Amino acid sequence: MSILQLQFDCDQYSLPIQDDIWPGESGQGYVLRMAASNGLGGIARVKKMLGCSRFQTLCAQDAPQLAQWFGASVQRLSYALESTQGGRRVEGLTYMGHNLGRSYFLNRSYPRVCPDCVNEFGYCRAAWDFTLCVACARHHRLLIDRCPACSAPLKWTRPALCLCDCGHPWTSLDFRSSPTDGELFIAQLIDHRMDDQNRISSGASPWRFPAAFGFDLLRQFMADLSMDGLHRALFAFATAAGYESDTVPERRLRAAMPKAQQTISMSMAVGVKLTQQERFFMTSSPSVLIDLLSEAGALTPASPADLSIAQSLLGAFGTSGFVKSSKQSSLAQLVLF
Repeated sequence: MSILQLQFDCDQYSLPIQDDIWPGESGQGYVLRMAASNGLGGIARVKKMLGCSRFQTLCAQDAPQLAQWFGASVQRLSYALESTQGGRRVEGLTYMGHNLGRSYFLNRSYPRVCPDCVNEFGYCRAAWDFTLCVACARHHRLLIDRCPACSAPLKWTRPALCLCDCGHPWTSLDFRSSPTDGELFIAQLIDHRMDDQNRISSGASPWRFPAAFGFDLLRQFMADLSMDGLHRALFAFATAAGYESDTVPERRLRAAMPKAQQTISMSMAVGVKLTQQERFFMTSSPSVLIDLLSEAGALTPASPADLSIAQSLLGAFGTSGFVKSSKQSSLAQLVLF
């Protein structure tokens, strides 16, 4: 009889193959890795053992039982699984030690993977679970969100880390796609806030900021932001781009990966323009933008940098436009940020 056929009636049962969770490993990715190692056929079987729906996202509340089955530290596994504030995502959540005030900052249902990282390190990175992470700065490539063989969207219920339900391993069919500089830039910003940043950057050929695009100045502005503050700024830039007076609004995409790429493109255009002191005017100040910035620190703790930048952006986007400052102003004297 295979492990897949066994009935797990005892909550104290430990599966034969045990391992702890890696620093920087996605909690759901860990459960998928261990389920595959123990012949369970994926997370769907684990969710059935937990008594929850296959469509339900694993959360920190599940950590004690999962740790018992697979051998992880309860504390470390709970840290790598989503924990909601007050039991409701609308009130904020915590993931990998990061307090996030908006649920859409985290991508729960549409997993993305760098096959090169999985092959090299053997786990799914938690960095890939953040909505605006679409590229791998280590391997200079786009993450994949669809099976290279059958083109079906990736699922957490797949049978193994790099194996689709269709049965084709990605390593033999992987087609690398090149990311934009903006996508690599944001992937690197997210990496710098993750627990496995040293492992990911070690021995790699680092991606360098293209001087011509002004990313280095934008990086300086964002250096002290929390993960929540970073996402608020990036989504604020993208929202403002849709109301810029001298551009034609883009039709917003719906699929998770293209939508994230579009958000990054719009965000980078506005962020670089503002940090380079270029003129920026909006047709109006949408309430969704004002709320996004004014709520910084309301639901989750915010750093001084988060609050300072949110207030500066409120000043810039809450008026008729951003007025060009003197080129002689130092960074510390700029109204923006």
